[in-house]
Amino acid sequence: MKKLQILILIVTVFLSMAMCGCSGTSEPSPTAEIENYQYNNYLDEKNQLIFSYTNIFDSAGEPDQTGTVTFTSSKDNVVMMYSVLKNTNKETPEEFLDNFSPLKGEVLEGNAVVGLNDDTYLKTGEAAIPCAFYCVIDIDFIVYVEIACETDDEAEIWYNRLRSNAVYLESAAGTNTSTLDEDEALNLLSDELSGMLTEDTVIVSLGKDTVNGEDCWMFATGKNTPEKFTAEEHFAVKEDGSIYVLDIYNSNEYIPYTRLYFSDPPEDEG
Repeated sequence: MKKLQILILIVTVFLSMAMCGCSGTSEPSPTAEIENYQYNNYLDEKNQLIFSYTNIFDSAGEPDQTGTVTFTSSKDNVVMMYSVLKNTNKETPEEFLDNFSPLKGEVLEGNAVVGLNDDTYLKTGEAAIPCAFYCVIDIDFIVYVEIACETDDEAEIWYNRLRSNAVYLESAAGTNTSTLDEDEALNLLSDELSGMLTEDTVIVSLGKDTVNGEDCWMFATGKNTPEKFTAEEHFAVKEDGSIYVLDIYNSNEYIPYTRLYFSDPPEDEG
């Protein structure tokens, strides 16, 4: 009887030790370290948005002709691209994620979506650039932020960073971004055209208008005679100082102005 009691006691102790090992009292599995981000800000005046991003990216370029802004980093060998697209199909965050079909993705608060793609397109099997992306899906537009990486492991790291607020978006509504009045715009344009105009060419102010969805000061250059003013070129100056010219040779739309525009205009085929 005494031997039986000892045997029962040994079994009880063994079962207790086994249960302790499975009851959640063991050491927790290590988790990814939470980074304390410091942010830089990019003001998207056209769309009235403030894009805040980790200062791992320390250099921002100018918007290209499509409106895409490229950010680079001297600390990390990755490139980040910011763009705003029309939400043509009025997609919800869930629909966007489903249609985009990333390797993995997640819908976050505030209509935000994050996703990960590796070095192979999921649908076609073709080679691709590993990347992580962050999007905000509005009823009218989609803000698309892509971080292009060199390896799948880097893309995974950035995917987790995007999930933990490495970037975020705010409305700039109510922010006073008008920094240029009409006289200042005229002076900017005059300086830019210095040496490009003949002595009898004048610049005439045409007031304010909207060009490519942006508020601009409008000007025309041309010949002014006692009878009339004859406009030859039309310019638009954004309130941030950017200058556009009406492309009369090709698209008949306003394009970013450079001095090359006047250097060699296309010949008239007619």
